[in-house]
Amino acid sequence: MRKKTVRLAAFVCFCSLAIASCTQQQGNTANETGNTEESYQTTAEGLAKYVEAIYGDVNREFANEIQMDLDSAYCSAKWNAQLAELHKKLEQNPDKPIDFFSVNYWIMGQDALNVRASNVEVEELSSSNAVVSLDLSNFGSSTHVQLNMINEGGEWKIDNFIDKTNDIDWAAIMNE
Repeated sequence: MRKKTVRLAAFVCFCSLAIASCTQQQGNTANETGNTEESYQTTAEGLAKYVEAIYGDVNREFANEIQMDLDSAYCSAKWNAQLAELHKKLEQNPDKPIDFFSVNYWIMGQDALNVRASNVEVEELSSSNAVVSLDLSNFGSSTHVQLNMINEGGEWKIDNFIDKTNDIDWAAIMNE
């Protein structure tokens, strides 16, 4: 019985050390790249880098390199609640298409290939709101996009996507 207790204690100790080591390595990686959450929250440069990182995830998601719920990760609670309502309407009446779902607001298209954000610029920044513009490349075509962002619980979240090239306000369409 004593051997089992000693083995169990050693195993628990090993697991604790492994978890602590992984946590430390993750923390070092974030600090080494300079992309700390604090810098995203307080500077225009940090927020621009954060938006570039978001669109890196968008590209990886659409290239099937990662599985990620982009809306849950990067959009506001309000956006996600309105999106849930649209999904509910679609489920209740599947034969009636909803215009909002005809094009994907993350990629400003129906299909994605080499999605890239460039010329990311923070146009407005306060402690609670930000306006970020970028050029979104998809299938070699470029769309000028504006992201309206809000600070929710210390994290920047996208509250609206505006396609400036084609004059499409996604929050307005969502509310039609």
